[in-house]
Amino acid sequence: CSKYNIPTAKYETFSDKNHANEYLENQKYPIVIKADGLASGKGVIIANSKSEAFKAVDEIFSGKFGNAGQIIVIEEYLEGTEASFFAISDGNKVIPFTTAEDYKRVFEKNEGPNTGGMGAFSPAKNINKDLENKIMDQIIIPTFNALKKEGISYKGVLYAGLMIKDNHPKLIEYNVRFGDPECQVMLPRLKTDFVSILTAVNDGNLDKIQIEWEDTYSLIIIM
Repeated sequence: CSKYNIPTAKYETFSDKNHANEYLENQKYPIVIKADGLASGKGVIIANSKSEAFKAVDEIFSGKFGNAGQIIVIEEYLEGTEASFFAISDGNKVIPFTTAEDYKRVFEKNEGPNTGGMGAFSPAKNINKDLENKIMDQIIIPTFNALKKEGISYKGVLYAGLMIKDNHPKLIEYNVRFGDPECQVMLPRLKTDFVSILTAVNDGNLDKIQIEWEDTYSLIIIM
């Protein structure tokens, strides 16, 4: 993202607790601390103060997320509303799929620590057509072009976790999967045969398929 000017949060990575704590001394709060490996969507801690940040760093390096926490990312906290934007690529072309909104906090009124997801709905209420075009032009297509420049041919899902503020998107993260629970609210809205889409992705024929959606909302609550 830094190399190709894709809008995202400023960040640093650390493999040493003391260096991480030194960096935290002069940062603005809240701040985001992440395990750099795979942690089932649970490896993100939002620290509201320096003491919370020190505690998070200590917990991660002490094995809270196992091997996923051998390296941590300390990242600028982005304010706004979150949205999940999905695009798919066949290696030649990348197109929008759909959007969803995921609720991660464990308690009512969006309070408590992040989880793997407490529920979701689709489409995201904060993404209109103008914003979709911005996301494609400023984030998704530049990423796809960057992958090509880096010699990577990518087929599949690009799931961008975004923060939206004043109708401007910033990238929080990418996943290369349909997302859970997001997948469960997107697929019921899909009118086009799913296997046909996946076959077109695999065969490099995405330009020959029209993806259509039900004009309705889909909602899931995780119990």
